[in-house]
Amino acid sequence: MAEFVELAAGEARALLTPTDGAALLSLTVAGAEFLAADPSVAGTGEWVGGNYPLAPWPGTVPSRVARNGSERIDLPSRSQGKISHGFLLDRTWDVTGQGGNWVEFEHEITDGPWQGVAWQSYQLFSDRLEVNLEWTLEQSAPVGLGFHPWFVREADGSLPELDADFDELILADDAGVESLSDEPAATPRNAVHRGARIVPRLRWKDGRTLAVESESRIWVIYEQDPRGICVEPWTCTPGEFAAGERITNAGGTESLSMRLRWSQTG
Repeated sequence: MAEFVELAAGEARALLTPTDGAALLSLTVAGAEFLAADPSVAGTGEWVGGNYPLAPWPGTVPSRVARNGSERIDLPSRSQGKISHGFLLDRTWDVTGQGGNWVEFEHEITDGPWQGVAWQSYQLFSDRLEVNLEWTLEQSAPVGLGFHPWFVREADGSLPELDADFDELILADDAGVESLSDEPAATPRNAVHRGARIVPRLRWKDGRTLAVESESRIWVIYEQDPRGICVEPWTCTPGEFAAGERITNAGGTESLSMRLRWSQTG
């Protein structure tokens, strides 16, 4: 298996790896990088940078338990006991198809009630990158999906401008109990929102812009790490997943898509 997969379209270039959850490592246009990265943490279950899939749940479930109807599910951890963002992050995926500007990955799941097949695709165009994630189950189980893109900060370490507006701010206490707030999120943000009123868009001082488009219900904005800024589309909150509010039926498929669309304004 190749260590890396390279895609090209016009002046755009993308670099992926089948390891670390079939992660996207780099996205450049005319040589300018959009994604933050910290290669020193690759393979540790603490990947910072690029973009990777969150499944079968996004975020952290403090109780480490989810409901599947009347059934209690003890959530498995990743390497080093990590519980955040599911367990696909440190898995190696198979490349099942590849062209000059596209690649498809697949991973067979044998864990607990989530047995089935996970699938990802990346297709690069001159003005956008289209990303798709699917999970097809053999039996009914709670499933939540997400993407975790890390975007670069400005050269001076400051945050790029983010244009975003959401319907609701969702708070969670230490036990994971969720509630709604009418107050704006504290800055720098580590905030979970429901419902995007506009397409979230990042703007850098050099004139580049990047829109994060998705049909997602839930959006997470994370600005508390000096290595980058995250704008994450999720299908559900950790609380909804844990309560069994997002059940995918046997033979059913849960899916999520994301498009990263860029332009130069100056």
